[in-house]
Amino acid sequence: MSTMSAPAIENRIRNANLLDVTELRRLLSATVHRVANYFEHGYLLVLERRDGTLQAACHVELERDRPTIDLLVVDPATRDTAVRQRMIGVASALCEAHGYHQPLAGAPLT
Repeated sequence: MSTMSAPAIENRIRNANLLDVTELRRLLSATVHRVANYFEHGYLLVLERRDGTLQAACHVELERDRPTIDLLVVDPATRDTAVRQRMIGVASALCEAHGYHQPLAGAPLT
């Protein structure tokens, strides 16, 4: 009988908190957005690497008739379509969990 071990978690998606501000500023450096604005409403999801750095951020707004992604940014050093798709998938699941069943409206992807 062989035992299968769970794969090591390389990174995780979670809701951002104020301890992430420095890393968020690094990710958002090319944008004109103020990081604090994303903590005021909606969900700011981050993809955190095992080393604690952030690889991606996605802000989901649920206070409208149709949920929207106001921001989706991936670390320029690791721009990866799979990372974008993962973030959009988690954002979609979040919207469904809140009772939204229509597709997400998108924002420019950076």
